[in-house]
Amino acid sequence: ASAACASIAGQARYLVAEGFNAVFVCGTNGESFSCSLAERKAMLEMWMSTEEIRAKKLRVLAHVSCLAPPETVELARHAAALGVDAVSYMVPCFFKPVGDAAVAKMLADFALAVPTTPVLFYHFPDMTGVACSMERVLVAAREAAPNVVGAKFTHNDLADMQASIR
Repeated sequence: ASAACASIAGQARYLVAEGFNAVFVCGTNGESFSCSLAERKAMLEMWMSTEEIRAKKLRVLAHVSCLAPPETVELARHAAALGVDAVSYMVPCFFKPVGDAAVAKMLADFALAVPTTPVLFYHFPDMTGVACSMERVLVAAREAAPNVVGAKFTHNDLADMQASIR
């Protein structure tokens, strides 16, 4: 664990030195499906303990999705308790919601589990296999859960991305 801590501390220093102002912890590189719940909690704790984050030089966006919805909520509550700036949520890629309304409900239900933490919808249809209109999902989810504040858009449908920017 000490080698991992040193590596994360070095990454935090590097990001700040290069002008970055945020870090997306356990997202983008498949950590959500490659690491255990305990490993992901420990990794987020290591990031939150860095000087750069304690000094507010870096904001923290924590990706918390797991295949099991209860673990997703557990990880989100852990992240919220640590004081992250936001959490991101990706729909499950095995038992998939069908249609915009189902995706929006799933996102809103998740967001309501951490009502004081900003939530980003991690829209990555190539990985989840769930096609939806990000604009319609965000609008509907925000009606039920005002802490749904935006999205991480990882798709090539630029018209959908443009429509969802407000």
